[in-house]
Amino acid sequence: MIAGVVLAAGEGRRFGGGKQLAPLEGRPLVEHALEAAEAAGLEPRLLVLGANAEQIINAIELHGHEVVLCVGWREGLAASLRAGVTAAQAEGADAILITLGDQPRVGPEAIARILAARGGPDGTSGAIRATYGGVPGHPTLLEGELFDAVHDLSGDEGARGLFESADTHFVPCDDIAIPTDVDEVGDLAALSASPTEVEPPASEADEPPATAVDEPPITDEPAAPAEPEPAAVPAEEPAGIDTNGGSTQIVTGLKGTLSRNRPAIGAVVLAVAVLAGWRARRRRR
Repeated sequence: MIAGVVLAAGEGRRFGGGKQLAPLEGRPLVEHALEAAEAAGLEPRLLVLGANAEQIINAIELHGHEVVLCVGWREGLAASLRAGVTAAQAEGADAILITLGDQPRVGPEAIARILAARGGPDGTSGAIRATYGGVPGHPTLLEGELFDAVHDLSGDEGARGLFESADTHFVPCDDIAIPTDVDEVGDLAALSASPTEVEPPASEADEPPATAVDEPPITDEPAAPAEPEPAAVPAEEPAGIDTNGGSTQIVTGLKGTLSRNRPAIGAVVLAVAVLAGWRARRRRR
């Protein structure tokens, strides 16, 4: 059995106090972590509180979490973790999955990925940690074999030293979670203005599929020979007739035609000259 443990016992001095109840998207900040553990199906679910515990309990929906009071919360993260492990052991858990109450963008998808990696590649890893850009973060899974070592922790470093000495397996979660801690008011404002879901990594734009080109069918028959194109015939400009003042002139536009048809043209010219003379004699009469 894997118990879910949400750590939210700190005072939040840099935030100005009361960080767990700071509103984000219509509900208290800590509820985002509680909802993620509930959606992931962790059972039992434990919420470790310390500073302002009573005020917080009265103001939030617990989403099936049992409240664990950490009386030594001023000591730091190690005290909260010890309290969570003690409560999980009392519930009979053989492992715990840890998330933080001030990381609202670490959701059930990241929890599920860490749970799926339990044991590591060879099944012997005592701890599984999410990483973001290669940096370890949460969610974190601790096997029961490390519970005794947790009870020896102290200070505000949590289980950092324990992970360094244990056989820890790291699982990238950059694509499904944003590990931003809300430590100051500005952090909360930045999260409020950012997308609630992780954007997929940039990739090359999908290119449209290539248009298929119809190819002629393959047959055993030889291809028909191509028909020869007709030879180009040079265009000749037609002769034009221009009438002016009763006299007629024959106009040709092509020197080649004149040279080839010189006898015929001479006859035409002679006939025109005779006709012109006949008309002139008639006018004199």
